[in-house]
Amino acid sequence: MVTQVQENHVHNATEQEKLALYQLTNRGLINLPADEELQPHELGSGPIASLKKISYQQRHNFHYLRRIQWEIIESYLKPKKGEYVLDVACGDGFYSRKMAANGAAVEAIDIEPSRIRNARTYHNVPRVHYKLANAETLPYADCTFDKVVSVCALEHFHNPQQAINEMRRVLKPGGRLVLHVDSFTYRETSPELREHHRVHYYVENFFTIKSLGKLLRNAGFNVDKYKYAFNSPLTHKLFAWGEMRGFTGLPFLMMFPIGYPLCKLSDRLMGKREEGYDLYVRATRRK
Repeated sequence: MVTQVQENHVHNATEQEKLALYQLTNRGLINLPADEELQPHELGSGPIASLKKISYQQRHNFHYLRRIQWEIIESYLKPKKGEYVLDVACGDGFYSRKMAANGAAVEAIDIEPSRIRNARTYHNVPRVHYKLANAETLPYADCTFDKVVSVCALEHFHNPQQAINEMRRVLKPGGRLVLHVDSFTYRETSPELREHHRVHYYVENFFTIKSLGKLLRNAGFNVDKYKYAFNSPLTHKLFAWGEMRGFTGLPFLMMFPIGYPLCKLSDRLMGKREEGYDLYVRATRRK
């Protein structure tokens, strides 16, 4: 099966090879499998299979960075019943599932076949439809969605202006766009840490409110509000510690009971308004 061959190749590749393959895929230079080929993984039955599925579904709820990211995204997006929301570059579907739990109907797209398979396996819930698609050529008609959101994705795109133009096209006039992007502008961020993140997470662009705001205004958006996060001495240290461990593993998850409240408190009391590792923006499409 084409999908399995691609997944095995990615698994066995070096970091530089993965980066090159990701960039080629993102630029539309590699043929993708048909969407209907991307069937959910077969997990089997029994208590072990059920435990595996539940642990995968819930892992980000005990990830102090992801929990804080979702709280900010939810406060900006405010998805609710009756709304039609597009999740651009949905990854494994964790945030799409959260939006649907708030009552919204969600279309969720991603360009990586493995991500769509994972989403259909672990986060396939009512009111969410996952689709293999490119963010720079969205397969939807003009003025389709009430809201559009993209989480931790724009920094990976070859042409972020084109992606934002597409988000505007499919958004209804007066509709809301919420973006979360990598910034890495916190003053104590080392060049080595920034480069590590760029290579390991396939980053093509880091953003500031100035650079992202320009792209949004060019596309026909008004920026309503923005927020930097992970922008205090303690969150800097916790972010750097997690970065070098891939933000995964038992030690990282065990940090949740302490890391989650301390990160929120530290940023609230000592956060720098105009810098941080993460940047969140809410914008409205001009009519």
